[in-house]
Amino acid sequence: VKVGIGPGSICTTRVVAGVGVPQFTAVLDCAAAAREAGVRIVADGGIKYSGDVAKALAAGAHAVMIGKLLAGTEESPGETEIYKGRSFKVYRGMGSLGAMRDGSSDRYFQEGVSKLVPEGI
Repeated sequence: VKVGIGPGSICTTRVVAGVGVPQFTAVLDCAAAAREAGVRIVADGGIKYSGDVAKALAAGAHAVMIGKLLAGTEESPGETEIYKGRSFKVYRGMGSLGAMRDGSSDRYFQEGVSKLVPEGI
């Protein structure tokens, strides 16, 4: 079971919806219930620093999804832009208009609609 609504580095769901649980608490609570059912937990989002991986595992996650930590590396795919002399990778959330146009609309139950609504709006 993937755990995490809104903890991603560029996700605005928690702020816009006005609801949410900090990722460590969400993983901790879900892991307790999952243990009883024999289900594995994947912490999805909220990994800002490498130490956050250890915290998610300590809270009970069996695996951790990492976006931001890897997205900006030289080895990751994607366009690089120069801004004020510094190099940046283009990074977007799966609920963004660009990502939904490129195929993630099914994750947000917007398949077959003529107008996409980006996450958080």
